[in-house]
Amino acid sequence: MCFPITKGVMFRPIVGVRLLLTILPLVPLLVSCMPQAQASIGPTPPPLLVFEPAVRTRLTQNVQSFEYRASLQAGTRLMSIPEPFWPSPRDILEVHEPIATCPRYVLAWPQSHWRDPRFEIFRWYRFPSILIFDTADYDVQDRLLKRLAFFVEKRGFRGRLAHDYEIADLHGWNAHDYSAVDLARFFQTARMENFPLNREELELEQILLDQGLIWETLDGLQGGEGGILSISREAPEFLRFLLMVHEGFHGLFYIDEDFRNFTAYRWDRFPEDGRRMFLTFLDDQEYDITVEFIVVKEFASFLLQQSISHAPIYFGRRMPSRITNPYWHAANRHLQDHTGAFPHFANMFTREAEVFSAFVAYRWGFAAGRVW
Repeated sequence: MCFPITKGVMFRPIVGVRLLLTILPLVPLLVSCMPQAQASIGPTPPPLLVFEPAVRTRLTQNVQSFEYRASLQAGTRLMSIPEPFWPSPRDILEVHEPIATCPRYVLAWPQSHWRDPRFEIFRWYRFPSILIFDTADYDVQDRLLKRLAFFVEKRGFRGRLAHDYEIADLHGWNAHDYSAVDLARFFQTARMENFPLNREELELEQILLDQGLIWETLDGLQGGEGGILSISREAPEFLRFLLMVHEGFHGLFYIDEDFRNFTAYRWDRFPEDGRRMFLTFLDDQEYDITVEFIVVKEFASFLLQQSISHAPIYFGRRMPSRITNPYWHAANRHLQDHTGAFPHFANMFTREAEVFSAFVAYRWGFAAGRVW
């Protein structure tokens, strides 16, 4: 073996080894004395939040990310974060200027630091054309977005503006997502029909104009890339986590053509009985399943909203249990096991979820059950 020679003296490896052994015990002390980086709400991700029971962290595309390992059914408690971690409301002057951060921080952002007690607005720092609204409760969320839900996605209402009395007793969604194109269409229709929008809807229109998601043209309002997502503080924490992931993948669907094409390709080749189950489920939830864009978009997010380990339970038991169509249950009763689950659909959808998880891992460093 040859070693480099410096100034005519052969380097002796044993000296290097002894020096290394001397320094190694001091490394923890040196690290502990180093100054800690200050938290930021800008493009640089702030320090990791801590979830219980256990989280495995890794670095993916220079973004710190989580691998969620807790059971969603059991519920996961978000541990408290030291107060200095969060910016004070007075540090952010514009009430409706979105705070750039990651979806995982939206989940735990202290409500006491909201600039508006009704809702807070965030911008996904990796994907700036996606805004996230976190609302104080479902009532606020409904005033902002319920009419939009019926205009964009609901069976029997899609494409028209429903009056309050028509939808007052109907359920909107617990979480929302809308593309910039659909948002422009909604507000342009309201202008053309001189429709009486409520206060929060008018505020939303102005926010979208200010942030450039929609803009004025000679032909009316137009929308570009991106969209908005919304969850609510009224939902339990484990459900907020799942809904944030579900809606997050909708946001990516809006801005990424490859993701849309991949999802359409997989949907077209998905087994027919699996497609029937999924369409029946969506129909029961009052989606307009005649619109392929809605169906394909939901296909991706339902596959990816939970980790792979939870997919068999969701698609083998929870999704079928939410189908109320008696004809579907009669036609598929032979596939049900003694526990009431559907192993056939559990296996089918879990295999597909693995394919989608591999795609989003390659595309963004994400995974099923995680959008950070």
